[in-house]
Amino acid sequence: MTVTTTEVTEFLHATFGDVDAEKYTLCLFTLPGRPSVRINPLTLAGAQEFTDRWSGENIYVEVGFGRVGGRRKTQYIDGLVGRWADIDVAGDAHNDKKTYAPSIDEAVAMLDALPLTPTIIIHSGHGVQAWWLFNEPWEFESNADRDDALDLSTRWVDTLRTTAHARGWTLDSVHDLARLMRVPGTRNLKSPEQP
Repeated sequence: MTVTTTEVTEFLHATFGDVDAEKYTLCLFTLPGRPSVRINPLTLAGAQEFTDRWSGENIYVEVGFGRVGGRRKTQYIDGLVGRWADIDVAGDAHNDKKTYAPSIDEAVAMLDALPLTPTIIIHSGHGVQAWWLFNEPWEFESNADRDDALDLSTRWVDTLRTTAHARGWTLDSVHDLARLMRVPGTRNLKSPEQP
């Protein structure tokens, strides 16, 4: 598969294009082997080189940006561009006992029913991921800002999980500030039989 350059760059520009590239980088990440690369959010040349090198398979981006390279832990996330959600859909890729959304359409319908409309909805291969982008990146000025961001993220995900629970579904808790999300235009090989 050839990575869809347009989708990769359009997504990264839409989400991280306003991040100060003089101060911060993004981290792209892949499996297997877990290599990562820091990229400048404005040039994005590194993103394309990275996705090409790994055939566009299982490529993720962190939800936060920061000054420290490599796969970051929460304490090294220096800002966010928005909120996110990850809704898994029932199927062979999820063999545990959880009750997932029955279809992509029903997962999207849940997102559409929320009071805040997602900025971006991504078909992640075996579910949907959504982003609610801020008007501008939130740069943390202190550890207290990071703590506030984590608290907001936790409450946001709890709201989403309550909404899903009312429909009889389970959502994973994806509130951490170092969360990885799929990059559109790349390939999900979580279930190799159903890429």
